[in-house]
Amino acid sequence: MPASFAAAFRQRVVDAEARAVDAARTQAELAAVRQYEERLRTITDNVPVLIGYMLRKKFRVEAVPEGAAPAPRTGAQKLGRLAGNLLFWGGILGILFMVVVVLNFKGKI
Repeated sequence: MPASFAAAFRQRVVDAEARAVDAARTQAELAAVRQYEERLRTITDNVPVLIGYMLRKKFRVEAVPEGAAPAPRTGAQKLGRLAGNLLFWGGILGILFMVVVVLNFKGKI
C-alpha cells in the first residue's frame, strides 16, 4: 500500500505543477495581450494628431520675401489646411482632456 500511495501522491504533485505552469503561461499571455492592446490604444489615440500634423505640413503657407505678394491659395489648399488644424488641435485637446479625466479619477484635481 505505501508504494501505491507514494506513486499516487507523486502523480498529484506532477499534475499540480503542470497546472501551475499552464496557469503561469496563460497569465503571461494575458499580460502580453493587455500590453499590446494598450500600445495599440495609445497609437490610435494619437492618429488624428499625426494626420493633422501631416496635413498642416503639406498645406503650409510658404514664406515670401518682403514686399512680394503671396501666391493665392486654392480652395483645396484652404480646406486641407483647415482639416489639418481641426485634426491636430482636436487631437491635442482630446489628449489633454483624458489627462484631466485620469487626474480627476485619481483624486489629484
